[in-house]
Amino acid sequence: MPSRILQQTHREQYEIIQQLLQTAFSKVEATQFELAYQSQLNWPRFTYYRDFLISQELLIPSNKGPTQHYEITRKGEHYLQVFGELEDDLRPVTAL
Repeated sequence: MPSRILQQTHREQYEIIQQLLQTAFSKVEATQFELAYQSQLNWPRFTYYRDFLISQELLIPSNKGPTQHYEITRKGEHYLQVFGELEDDLRPVTAL
C-alpha cells in the first residue's frame, strides 16, 4: 500500500491550481512564499503555475509593500466555485 506522502505528491494540474487559488482566497493577499508553501510546490513548479494563473487572469500581483503579494480575481473565485460544485457532484452517493 503506498504511503500517504506518495499519494499527496502526485496531483493533477487542476488540483494544484485549486490549491493555489484557495490559498490566495483564504489569505486575501498571499506572499509568494505562502502560496508555494501552502500548495506544497517547489520553486520552479510554483513559478510555472503562478505565471499560468496570472496569464489566465485567475491571480493578480499586488505591489503593496516591499514583498510581492498576490490576490485572487473574480474569475479565480468563479473557478473555485465551479471546482467545488464539480467535486460535490462527483462524491459517491451513500445508501440510506
